[in-house]
Amino acid sequence: MELSVEVSGLEDMPVFVCRGKVVHGPELDYLFSLMTRPDRRDLVLDLQAVTKVDEAGMFMIVLCYELLSASRRRLFLRNPSSDILEGLRRQAQKARELGEGHGANTGWAH
Repeated sequence: MELSVEVSGLEDMPVFVCRGKVVHGPELDYLFSLMTRPDRRDLVLDLQAVTKVDEAGMFMIVLCYELLSASRRRLFLRNPSSDILEGLRRQAQKARELGEGHGANTGWAH
């Protein structure tokens, strides 16, 4: 299974329940467009049924976090595996280093 996304909890905070692989491809682009559409609410990304996240998937999650933070919104992760959390830390570190090289502040805690 590539990736399926179910959106629930639309009244107060949308919950994006992902199943399958969060990897480079059209499904990842679709998830990104869903998560970054104009809204004022915070988001929850449920990763319990995710079997794989590649570097593009990690980058997309970090990028969503940055974009949502810039518009005073929050992204909460639900049920991430330890591998996903470690991958996100590495991706955030890369983003920080890139931002520091260009005088930007990425907003990620050190």
